[in-house]
Amino acid sequence: MKFLNILNSKLWISVLLIVFTAKFSYSDIKIEIEDLLDDLEIASSSLQATKIREEIWRYWIKDHKNKEDEELIQKGLAYFYKGYYIQAEEIFTQIILRDPSYVEGWNKRATIRYLLGDFEKSLRDINEVLTRQPRHFGAISGAGLIHLQNLSFEKALNSYLLLKKIDPKNLGSERFIPMLKKKIYGESL
Repeated sequence: MKFLNILNSKLWISVLLIVFTAKFSYSDIKIEIEDLLDDLEIASSSLQATKIREEIWRYWIKDHKNKEDEELIQKGLAYFYKGYYIQAEEIFTQIILRDPSYVEGWNKRATIRYLLGDFEKSLRDINEVLTRQPRHFGAISGAGLIHLQNLSFEKALNSYLLLKKIDPKNLGSERFIPMLKKKIYGESL
């Protein structure tokens, strides 16, 4: 019996080593994202929600099929973070053409287009994001901001209500929902 316990222990250690050292496959990443989005809906605190969001963003960046695009993605992100939006937009367009299923490629380009003031194209990219990942809280938040800019208050409210369902601890929805309800329905804060 003791031999079986030792064997079982060694087996579990081997399984754990394989799990922790294995690289995630494309489908593993998709599953992990969905699990984390489920966790985000029930996060017990703002701090926990923030940590979950950060982990989701890390997975979204990695969630592409073509591993040879990794360098191009990093280059696009570098341009984006340095504020070279035209160059970043060009790179993310290349990435999208190579891998149209890469959700974060569409989202980054939507963000860039928003920052460039091209709200129409940004919304088109956001629709592509949400077709592929309906719970993409970044894209939903972005849509809400664009609708606010366009003075489309009911659409903005709908975006923030959806965001609150997916990410109840999101500060944007907590701030904008009461303001939009007051604007639309005259409800008091």
